[in-house]
Amino acid sequence: MSDDAANGAGADGAAAGAADGTAAGAADGTAAQAAGGAAGGLAGPAPGTVFSLGWLMAQLFSAPEDDGGTASGSGPGPAAAAVLPGRLPTVTELGQDERMTLAFAELEDLLGARQGLAAALETTWAAGGHAGYDDAVLTLHKDNISVFAHDQKQLSAYQVGAALSDMCWLPDKPPSSQSQSARQESAQFLQEFERHRLATVQTWLAEAGSALPDSSGGIVSRSLQNWQNWADVNASSLDSGWAAARPAVVDALRAQARAWHAVLAGQTDTSGQTSVEAWVEAGESILRTTRMLGLRTLRRFWPVVAVILAATGGLLYLAIANTQGTASVWASVVTVAGAFGLSGASLRAAAKKAAGGIEKDVTAAAVLDAQAWAVTWLPTLPQGLLQQTVRQIRLRRRGVAAPQAKKGLDQAIVSALGERPDHQPRPRLGAE
Repeated sequence: MSDDAANGAGADGAAAGAADGTAAGAADGTAAQAAGGAAGGLAGPAPGTVFSLGWLMAQLFSAPEDDGGTASGSGPGPAAAAVLPGRLPTVTELGQDERMTLAFAELEDLLGARQGLAAALETTWAAGGHAGYDDAVLTLHKDNISVFAHDQKQLSAYQVGAALSDMCWLPDKPPSSQSQSARQESAQFLQEFERHRLATVQTWLAEAGSALPDSSGGIVSRSLQNWQNWADVNASSLDSGWAAARPAVVDALRAQARAWHAVLAGQTDTSGQTSVEAWVEAGESILRTTRMLGLRTLRRFWPVVAVILAATGGLLYLAIANTQGTASVWASVVTVAGAFGLSGASLRAAAKKAAGGIEKDVTAAAVLDAQAWAVTWLPTLPQGLLQQTVRQIRLRRRGVAAPQAKKGLDQAIVSALGERPDHQPRPRLGAE
């Protein structure tokens, strides 16, 4: 079978399935399309495409909750943000139905030849009370997994998209509509950065490889580590004072969502100029790591170091004790030093060789760390001076920079409006 024939057969199958009007009916056509694509040896999607699909699927699954369960055509949902007078609305300021229309259009683009599935999903959304919508999204999600099952890179990229979307949008309800206690909500947030769950996401980032833009997986993985360290240091404060910390945490998560999505979807040029602040934080982190490695090496191999120093000192003592005259003493010292390879030339050669071997690795690590800091948005919690100082020290020990708040701007906005605009509920769809 030729490439064109294989691809055509798959596309015809997907279109026939979509004609049934449901995502479930299109699944059979999708399987045929996947088989045709495999037989034809088609190239995979562009880097970041499958990640974007996973991210969008997670957002679509939460859409009825953002909408408050209202039927299509009822106007903007309660999650729509207020539009400032005299300014055109952004995507997040559109009504729920308008945002969903854009989301379905994006879904068509991401599904490619399977775009008929997006039309089937849109049909269930338009039904009264969104009847069958959740089941249709779940069916499409499982169908996507089956399509990417033959390609571990694409499957991992898809799962990363869904996982990071959920991580950045939980909690996703305004405080007035919370069905769980503040302590449960803080535990839900902290659970996202629990080491086993975070290790799974970081593994997916590593496995995705070429399914993501160059270096993006490593950048986001390091940024996730910054978040985990921050959450660990502030865990007790979040557990006991979630009500006060929630606005800052939610704001930071929403900003982080946009940053991570832009990097992994290929919308940000990671090879561009990194800010000076990011390089400063990266430099401090590298120095801390180097110091830590040196101390651990010394602690681990201190007996060997002690034996070498003792042997060298003993030989020097014997050489000096059994010689007379200044010239003889220095000759003995040079002889002993030469025997141990400690001459100036050998030291310079050894140092140059060692430095040349690790120079590239250290440079790559520093660049990656700087790029990660450039896309990391950590919360600024309301804390007293003493508590803030203690937290900063603990964060510095972990190589994490304490986030800096712009207090002058915040105070002026609160004074004029009564609250920061970012503290208002924001819709999930279209926010990246």
